Amino acid sequence: MTERILTAVILIPLVIFISWVGNLPFFIMIVSITLVAQWEFYEIAQSSVKISPKKGLSLFTGFLILLSTYLRTTRMLLSSQKGIPAFVLTMTIVLILFSHLLSKNIRYFLESFGVSLAGIFMIPWFASYII
Repeated sequence: MTERILTAVILIPLVIFISWVGNLPFFIMIVSITLVAQWEFYEIAQSSVKISPKKGLSLFTGFLILLSTYLRTTRMLLSSQKGIPAFVLTMTIVLILFSHLLSKNIRYFLESFGVSLAGIFMIPWFASYII
């Protein structure tokens, strides 16, 4: 119990300060929290059934979604490059699809692919709206 109180005493002021500073430190905090949550989601999903979501590719996709959102909001992208988040998402989903098709665990293809997509859309996609 004291560990939780100590963690709260340290983390709450740190999170408030990072949120107040904003910009890059806030982005790093959101990316860290999001990727840990996404990793935990895949661990829970993988432990309950015989599925094998593509954790590495899905985490990379989650990071790219958050990065492209950050670059878009900080106006680092030109107006002609505003479609980059959609392009990144499309290309990485195609890559995840092919990696599932070529995997040894083809019996659980739909379940594994579905969990990979659920992890991408439920966690980093929604977290990108915080940025």
